[in-house]
Amino acid sequence: MASFKPSVVILNAGDARLVGFPGSIIMGKDDVLRAYRGAQNATIVAVHMDAINHMTLSREQLQDYVQQNGIEDRVRIPADGEILKF
Repeated sequence: MASFKPSVVILNAGDARLVGFPGSIIMGKDDVLRAYRGAQNATIVAVHMDAINHMTLSREQLQDYVQQNGIEDRVRIPADGEILKF
């Protein structure tokens, strides 16, 4: 990711799980942290939580994780219907 130098990275970060499939089928909170560290000049926009029944990570849980790791300066977790402008 660093070689491309994105200014914004949008991550499906709901940590979705399916019965019969080991692990997550999309990104989760640790992936948000990895993206934050890997794209050092980018704003990370975490989406795709609280919307579908197989998501295991809520916005509130991710917000707590973001604060615990001190990465709130570049991580955005928009509310439903919220518009972000860059």
